[in-house]
Amino acid sequence: MPAIITLQTDIENKDGWLKRWGHIVSIPAVLWLMLWFSINTGPGAFDSEPESLIEWLNVIRTSFQYVVALVGVVYLVVRHGNSGIMGGPVQMWLIYGLLGLLATFMSPEPYDALYWAVAYLAVFLAMRAYISVDSALDAAEQLNKLNWIVTTLFLLALVFFARDVLLPIIIEHKMAYGAFGEAQLRALEMPMSRSSGMARFAAVPALAAFVMLWHSRGLKRLFWIALFVPSIYLIYLMQSRGAVFSMAFAMSFVLLFQGKRIRMLGIVLISIFSLMLVTDVIPVETVNSIKDYIYRGQSAEDFRTLTGRTRAWDYGLATGLESPWLGWGFQADRFLIKEHVHNTYLYAFMTAGLPGLIAFMAGMVWAWVLFIKIIWKYKIDNPSRRIFLIQAGGILAFFTVRSIPEVCGALFAVDYMIMLPILAYLNLLHNKLEENAGPKKETADASPEHFHSRGS
Repeated sequence: MPAIITLQTDIENKDGWLKRWGHIVSIPAVLWLMLWFSINTGPGAFDSEPESLIEWLNVIRTSFQYVVALVGVVYLVVRHGNSGIMGGPVQMWLIYGLLGLLATFMSPEPYDALYWAVAYLAVFLAMRAYISVDSALDAAEQLNKLNWIVTTLFLLALVFFARDVLLPIIIEHKMAYGAFGEAQLRALEMPMSRSSGMARFAAVPALAAFVMLWHSRGLKRLFWIALFVPSIYLIYLMQSRGAVFSMAFAMSFVLLFQGKRIRMLGIVLISIFSLMLVTDVIPVETVNSIKDYIYRGQSAEDFRTLTGRTRAWDYGLATGLESPWLGWGFQADRFLIKEHVHNTYLYAFMTAGLPGLIAFMAGMVWAWVLFIKIIWKYKIDNPSRRIFLIQAGGILAFFTVRSIPEVCGALFAVDYMIMLPILAYLNLLHNKLEENAGPKKETADASPEHFHSRGS
């Protein structure tokens, strides 16, 4: 039998919304939001003197990483906090970041590489400041929820500013991929997020809502449907194959942990859908149209080379092998091969060499080991925490699969901001479960059913 652990969140024993979410107005929360608002910036903003208000705002946003790093160091010195925050997989990614910082002197653009190294490490400092409270596990959970809310709000903002591009695509069934590669957020005078970037934003609310669909009733379920359907449609609309396949995998993954009845329902629905395809209930023309849309009209050669990614991989590997032990610092792909390498592990190798790659991969594997161990070894007798864990696992699964055709977690970007708090949460949750289980932990029965309450 598994060890049965009752984890009642500390915040559930406090009164009111202010007690639950009041720390969002704290200095660590401000630091975290500053990092979010510095997304899609870069040291190039410092190259010329700003003239317009928008240019000044971009310079200020670009400076946020340095401010967060400085204040985060002060927090590190003044407030020691829970030592488990920076352990486990988080520690591995921190080692990777420090090795990337060390490799800055190898970069052909050392000042730019330093900027990205500081940005990467600033996220650790801000996260540590946020979670360094007595109830670190609760703080980690709420930091992740804050992330998901911010991601959804950013997505809504992107959709609003891109409405002039989106509406013709939807109405006239145009290709979205090329249009978003060239579009500009003219209202903000800054580049539009690429199609894959828009899909990445949409995946977070889509997965969070997909899990909640199975655990809500009535008007609440309507709310989650209203969030899920547009998000999943936007992922399809963006024609990002990496996001589409990653989303399909992540949705299938979370269904594994929804309980017997839900899993059986999922199998039945998939079987019915497959039967409809085989018997042409769904017209062949419709299937081919969807396939052609996802293919984006590319040739077989383009599809085989993943739109040129295999060429970038060859260049990235060859460049990494020129400095296999030290690496070339952050953004080495842009500086040396003059393009995005489109692979997380090659990016990590180019950034911090083989030691950095090993540390980064160790952090990713460690996180998954913790997730699987929690699922199979413990029964969490707390529905809200159980649901949250499934959501976090689904989001991590999405970015793990997406890490093959894109860079996820190895550089300062949206993916990394979302993934790192999940790693911290898994480590803190595992430590709490181990602590509560005590020295007389029973051997787990190897079945994910023990993770669920009866009747789920």
